[in-house]
Amino acid sequence: MATRYLILSLPTGEEDAGASKYADSFWDELHRSLSGLHVPLYRLNVPKFRRTTLHVLDGVADSLTNLNAEVQDLCNTIHQYIMEIGSVSASKQKSTAVTIGGLSVDDYISMFLWDEKKYCLESPIKDLVSIINSEISNVKSDMKVKRAKYDDVQRKLRAVNRKQGVVSLKEIDFYGFLQPEDMVFSEHLVTLLVIVPITSQKEWLSTYEFLDPLVVPRSTKKIYEDQESALYTITLFAKAVPNFKDRAWKKHFQVSDFMFSPEAYERRKQGIQELVHDQEVTKASLLQWLYGSYSEVFSRWMHVVTMLVFSESRLRYGPHAGFLSVVLVPSMDNEGKIRNALEELTGGGKSYWNSADSEDAFALMGLVGQTDPYHYVSFSIKVV
Repeated sequence: MATRYLILSLPTGEEDAGASKYADSFWDELHRSLSGLHVPLYRLNVPKFRRTTLHVLDGVADSLTNLNAEVQDLCNTIHQYIMEIGSVSASKQKSTAVTIGGLSVDDYISMFLWDEKKYCLESPIKDLVSIINSEISNVKSDMKVKRAKYDDVQRKLRAVNRKQGVVSLKEIDFYGFLQPEDMVFSEHLVTLLVIVPITSQKEWLSTYEFLDPLVVPRSTKKIYEDQESALYTITLFAKAVPNFKDRAWKKHFQVSDFMFSPEAYERRKQGIQELVHDQEVTKASLLQWLYGSYSEVFSRWMHVVTMLVFSESRLRYGPHAGFLSVVLVPSMDNEGKIRNALEELTGGGKSYWNSADSEDAFALMGLVGQTDPYHYVSFSIKVV
């Protein structure tokens, strides 16, 4: 079940010495306005990026929007893999929830701080976008390789399982059902495998001892059956095998040419054990990588979100405007009331472009369209 987070940037007037105090006051007012709606509300810490022109911000707007969507998909895909590969049921999701640096999604968002060691704020914003885009591409490539390795082991195990029960008895791997104690091989005695039509089992049980005098009485044992046939063992003297096969064939009982080999049985058993071990090792390794990658990718996602908030706010409100960035989690029942409260608080939407009269202003005005159609910056992200 995806949780929808609403990312907002609300104008607070000109960016000057008193802008921070006004943003704090606006935050308090917003908190009071929404307090009766019981909506989770967090203040989003957007750092001061290197000053740049609106044309530069417009140049990275599409890249940021696309990168935001790409990282969201990757983050949710990683989470889906964790749930799938870890075989986590809905009842266990809470105890095995993914975290970001040890924090829940809500806690991480509410406490988010820009990682300047990784992403220097003195760098142009387009360079920061390029760095994160490259990192996300590397994660996607690594995930493809690691998932392919795990899937390869899974396919091999499924192939073994198919031979044990999904296909016809005529194609089955008998070693998947036989134990050494089911088979008798000595100087004079031998155990054969006989495929009996499902509707002829009573006839088999009543006649097999009479197909040849050298059949060992009460030696038959059913090993397996599918919808069409049943697999039985039968022990008899080795010299009677040709005659027994001929008489069994006349009664539509098919004697398999399969000959049990203890060495082949052990090789198969060891091979399956190695596959199961490989599965557990690759599963544990992949899950560890997925949990770690989810944390890293989500962190990068929030860096992208803050850059998107910044660029959209500058394009929407102007190069010198202050703004308050918040995150809230609306429900279907209260989103309309939230929007009404925001309309009242923001006073109908004064924009930088309302008063701009330059040709550049009017040209760029049409570019402020990367977010939801409100007079304040608004877009949403979905976290599975």
